Amino acid sequence: SGGRSPEGEGEDAQIDVWQKALEKAGGIKQRDDPKLLKKMLKRKERAKRKSQREWKARVKTVRNEMLEKQTKRRENLKARMTKSKAKAARAKAVAAGQDRAGFEGKKRSFLNQ
Repeated sequence: SGGRSPEGEGEDAQIDVWQKALEKAGGIKQRDDPKLLKKMLKRKERAKRKSQREWKARVKTVRNEMLEKQTKRRENLKARMTKSKAKAARAKAVAAGQDRAGFEGKKRSFLNQ
């Protein structure tokens, strides 16, 4: 295939065999066992699925925490507004019963009679 002769392919196979033998002798692990390769692929897929599940859970918890913080913030702001409105209403009620100092004067009698 590819313009090569069948003899050339045999030579390539022989070179591969020698290459693998040299690597094995040199202490380099051979990863050519189909069963082990399948097992490794399955392990990688399992780890990938587990990682995806954990990531989804992490994203979900972050989203939930964010929503909780937002609702708490809204409640706090609403409480602050109602508190300040109540305080303003109390101050207005107190001010309605009082005269302005220096302007209304005393109610007993006129100054110039």
